[in-house]
Amino acid sequence: MTQLALQRSDFATLRESQPFETLSSYLAAWRGYSGVSSRSFLNQVAQLAPAASVALMVDPDHPIDDCWLEVVAEVTQIEKSTLEELAAPLGPWTLHPPCRHYACIACLDEAGSASQQARLKLWTYATFTTCIFHDLPLIEVPAIGWEWMELSPAQRKSNARLMLEPDKLRPNVEAFWNRLDGRLRVGIHRAEVSAWVAPGGPCRLRTAIQYERLDEAPVWQAILALLSRSWERHPAPALAARGLPRDLWINSSKQYFGDYHRPVLEALPTIDYFRGISAVNERRACVLVASDAVRHEYMRPFLGFNDFYGWRGVLGRMPQPAFEWLVLQSNDWPPHWQNRVKSWKRSRK
Repeated sequence: MTQLALQRSDFATLRESQPFETLSSYLAAWRGYSGVSSRSFLNQVAQLAPAASVALMVDPDHPIDDCWLEVVAEVTQIEKSTLEELAAPLGPWTLHPPCRHYACIACLDEAGSASQQARLKLWTYATFTTCIFHDLPLIEVPAIGWEWMELSPAQRKSNARLMLEPDKLRPNVEAFWNRLDGRLRVGIHRAEVSAWVAPGGPCRLRTAIQYERLDEAPVWQAILALLSRSWERHPAPALAARGLPRDLWINSSKQYFGDYHRPVLEALPTIDYFRGISAVNERRACVLVASDAVRHEYMRPFLGFNDFYGWRGVLGRMPQPAFEWLVLQSNDWPPHWQNRVKSWKRSRK
């Protein structure tokens, strides 16, 4: 490996796909092994099925096309079963393609070399802002593995340390995260796992975190959408910020929980808006406060310290149009949730 480039010898053999790896990440590894550029690969696919090539350009991890699987398998000689597994989403709330540029610095460090790096689906899922293996925040990473060589020389030069020496940056990320209250770190981790399994995560994991109800997905979906916008007619913090500890409003809140000046949105919120929030710190606040609303009894042992207002703090200061929208959404929730909504109404009086 040279100072600013990966040698093709690093890809002399095609590595095995990794658990939770994305389709685009493994296809990049195949291109490095085969000596094929991204453009050439897409051209080969287009010669067999133009629609499949377009689908891969629109969403390189989860292409929507009837024949992409057969065509990519023919071009790459990768087993269809492997490609199917790589393209299977973790759940319904995957980030939009332009937002999937974050990674765990510790995972990259432990890969050993850039040729062994893999982008994980966990990093591309909207409710994850930290690594569940290392309990570290995800950081912006423009490329992984062979993708580095598909960037311009200027981009590689400006990211040389991240590309070649992630071990040198890891202590900085660890120190940054350890400055956050340990109770919040635990709460964030549990909130993000809970949000992942809500729409249908792994059964074993559901058992481990005491997930007994299988009908919370529409509740999570509505509350995440609600919290991701301010509901004001001027730039203001997203509703989620109203549930955070008071000192975070004054000190380093933006670093951990996002900007306090969300743009004014005329359209009503949707889960697609939440999935399109690129900044991990902004999504983190939404997931943390939403978990307190949906799984209050489970989360309070981890978030129940004096200055964490959580969902209670949001309810008390939520604009009336926002609450009316939430009540309207609750009409589609399971019947047993109606009592919870009634208690929210009483708390606002």
